Amino acid sequence: MGYLDQIEIKLVNHLTYNILSQRKQINTADFQIHFNEFLFENLLPIAKPLAIFHSSEYVPENYDVEIAIPLAEPTNKTKVFNPGLCAMATLIGLMVML
Repeated sequence: MGYLDQIEIKLVNHLTYNILSQRKQINTADFQIHFNEFLFENLLPIAKPLAIFHSSEYVPENYDVEIAIPLAEPTNKTKVFNPGLCAMATLIGLMVML
């Protein structure tokens, strides 16, 4: 798993956002399906989508995940997201050769 050497992890004070989110208990294999449900909304995000993990343990078959889209303006469907200090991980490049 040499690609793990390409993951940058840092502590950041996260910005405050108005987010539209959807929280579900999912199988982690279905994460992309859960995430794609927002693609059919007519949204204008102001930042990259977020995944907020609520489970205290990693149980792939039943994981509590919230997908969120930061929006510029609050609506009756948004909530304020202000987590403070967070660990942020970024995977930099991954090339798969067949």
